[in-house]
Parts: sequence; structure tokens; C-alpha cells
Amino acid sequence: FNAQGRKCPICGRGEKDGVQFSTDHSHKAPKVVRGIPCRYCNHRRIGRNTLDDVPRLQAIINYLTNPPAAAVLPRGHVTPDKKRKQPRKRKRNGGKL
Repeated sequence: FNAQGRKCPICGRGEKDGVQFSTDHSHKAPKVVRGIPCRYCNHRRIGRNTLDDVPRLQAIINYLTNPPAAAVLPRGHVTPDKKRKQPRKRKRNGGKL
């Protein structure tokens, strides 16, 4: 968090702005920590890109290709595996038999 200036590396908002932060990691194996963006950027901007905001997309590209965590974590740092939940089974025919 200190390596990225104690602010979101995508939108630039900091703790004084009252935002919450979350640890971002790649979803490919191995799960590598990329940085600590604000929750909004992590869930909405990285997860669901808004294609009409070119400067924001460039910030996301810069963040994903050069994550701030790479400057302070050992190369290939892997986040601990969490026990995955089993997907829920869908009911057929809207629950009717």
C-alpha cells in the first residue's frame, strides 16, 4: 500500500477520501497479488471495464501490466489458496418437477 502512495493506483483516491481498499490478485494460476486498489475500481472498473473512458482504461492497463505490488513483493508471490465453494445446482424448469 505504501509502494503505491497510499492511494488507488487506478483512480488516485486515497484514504482521506474515505474509500475502502481491497487486495487485487490475478484469477489465473498462480494467483499473484497485483496491488491494493479501492473497492470500486477493483470490483467495477477492473471487473467490468467501461469502454468509453479511455484515460481510465489506460490507467487500468498500466496497473495490470506494471502492478505496484511487483516493486515490493518477491517475484511470483502467490496468494494463499482459499477453499472454493461448490457452485449451486440450478433447478430445472424453474423449480417445477
